[in-house]
Order: sequence, then structure tokens, then C-alpha cells
Amino acid sequence: MGKETTETVKEQTKEKAPKNIYAKMATVKSKLLGIKKGGKNDFSHYNYFELGDILPVLTPALEEERLYMKTQFSATEQIAKLIVIDIDAPENQIDFEIKFAECALKGAHEIQNLGAAQTYTRRYLIMTAFDVAEVDIVDGGAEKDEKKEAQKKAEQEKAKQQPAPKPLQPPPNSNNPPPTLTETEKLRRETWELIKKFPKDKQSGWINECKGANAAKLKELIDEMNEELKLEQREAEAEMEREQMQQQEAAPAEQQDVIPENELPIY
Repeated sequence: MGKETTETVKEQTKEKAPKNIYAKMATVKSKLLGIKKGGKNDFSHYNYFELGDILPVLTPALEEERLYMKTQFSATEQIAKLIVIDIDAPENQIDFEIKFAECALKGAHEIQNLGAAQTYTRRYLIMTAFDVAEVDIVDGGAEKDEKKEAQKKAEQEKAKQQPAPKPLQPPPNSNNPPPTLTETEKLRRETWELIKKFPKDKQSGWINECKGANAAKLKELIDEMNEELKLEQREAEAEMEREQMQQQEAAPAEQQDVIPENELPIY
């Protein structure tokens, strides 16, 4: 009887034993499983995690497990750090750090680029710390990415082997007027000016489309290129707006991480 009582007391003591920081982190990670991606890139056709997808689940999970999370950015060392602190034992903490890279959004102000870089970095730090996995990678998307990368490299090599269009020769220095260009020649010049606006890995495809095309076909290709360039511009502007919104949404979320005054860690 006494032995059974002792074992019962041991079991109850074991159940009531406080969690260490690693056990708390494991519990928080389990609560992040299954979150959905809210970010969508319409141009490249893929989805991604935003802070707005992660923080609404992560913040209450940290509060429940009595963990505090903060981020630090070092401009001199170009290092970003995420620190997870055990509120019950502030001397226990886990640090995660990555290199802090600059961001250059098209048409954005310097402070907007800084905010976007911090948002990107903070998101990847949180994903690293709490094992927020990309679904595509888990399901075998890495193999697809490797194939796409190999295909991209093959297209780039093919583009390098493609002879560059001959530069236009200036008219001879004489009083004779330059020869009049035909409609097809004018259209070819216009298509070439548009092709130069695309990334190099896409230029070879448009060059092949334009080869041997007549005036009617060239006009169609000009319309297609203009539409695709406009779409890229809209995507860049939309991406910048999303990043600005994420910065505004992330700020209140950080302010909600309030620790009771008597439990503030000293660091």
C-alpha cells in the first residue's frame, strides 16, 4: 500500500514539474502545424507565408507557454537575431540569427526598403525558430524546384549561344538621305526595344518568336510584350503595397507582447 502511494506521489510530482524552455518551444511548434499561406504571387503563381498568417497563432501560443519573443537588428554587423526567453526563468533563452540583407523595391523610398527588409527577415527568423515549413517542400516540391532551376540554366546557356542582334549601323556621312525603312523593319526595331526590357532569361524566347515573323505577327507580339511588361509592373507595385501593409499589421502585434512588470527579464 505504501509503495503504491509513493508511486502515485511521484507521478503527480512528475506531472506538475515545470516545463523547460525546450519543452515549451516544442509545444508552440505543435500549435503552428497546419497554418495556411495567405500571401500569393499572381505573376509567378506561388503562395507564401505572411506574418499575418503566423502571428495570430504564434502570439497566443507564446503567451500560454509563458515565452517572450523579440527581434534585434544590427546595422553595423548586418545581423538579425530572434531571441526566445523563458518568462519563468529569464536566464534561459534561445537565440536564432541570420544575415540581414538589404531590399530594393522598385520605386520605393529608402525607409520603405528598410521596412520591407526587416519584415522579410523577421518572417524567415520566425519560420526558422518554430519550424514553419513550406508545404511545397514537404510534399516534394523541392524536386520540382530543382527541375525548374535546371530548365532555367539550360535556357540561359541557350541564350548565351544565341548570336546577339547586329547593332544598327549609322547612316553614311553624305548628303544622301537615309534609306526609308519598311513597315516590317520598323516593327522589328520596336520589338527589339521591348525585348531589351525583359530579364535575360526571357529575351531568347521573344527573339525566337520574332524571327521570320511578318508585319501582322510582329504587331501581335508587340501587344503581347506590352501586356506582360504592364503585368510585371503591377505585380511589383502590388508586392510593395503588401509589404507596407504587413509592416503596419506587425507593429500592433509586437505591442501586444506585454509582460507583467514584476516578470520582466533583465538583459
